[in-house]
Amino acid sequence: MNEGFETDERRAAIHTELRAWVCELAGKGGVAKIRKWMLQDREIAAVICHSQPFLLGLAGDVRETMVESCVKKWKPEADAKLNKAIGLKKIAARYSGFVRGPGAASFNKGIAANGAAGSKRDAHGDARASQPTVGIPAALLRPLTPIACRKR
Repeated sequence: MNEGFETDERRAAIHTELRAWVCELAGKGGVAKIRKWMLQDREIAAVICHSQPFLLGLAGDVRETMVESCVKKWKPEADAKLNKAIGLKKIAARYSGFVRGPGAASFNKGIAANGAAGSKRDAHGDARASQPTVGIPAALLRPLTPIACRKR
């Protein structure tokens, strides 16, 4: 997210002065003035985005809302991507019960008995369905085999 808010190392002294200016204004209750200037000057926005809240004399949530404002103003394409990600996260939350699976509520003794009666072990010791079970593909009746972990 800091992409587009690059700071120039040669201007480190200026950035230190800008941080001091922000800290001084924040101490005097001048957050509105800071916000106005950061939306007019990309370098002030960069300093706010790259600095910790305690270096700016700002509360963490105040700095965070300022960074959001900077992104909206100076990087609208990044803001659109963030909003899309937030929307997708909200959609995913609605389906969390579905993702966890049906669980014990969908257990059917008849289907389980049919699968158990029709299975036998093959040469590798895997349980295989000797006949298709109604409603459940044979591949789903086979036990899962662990995947070997790769050494790093």
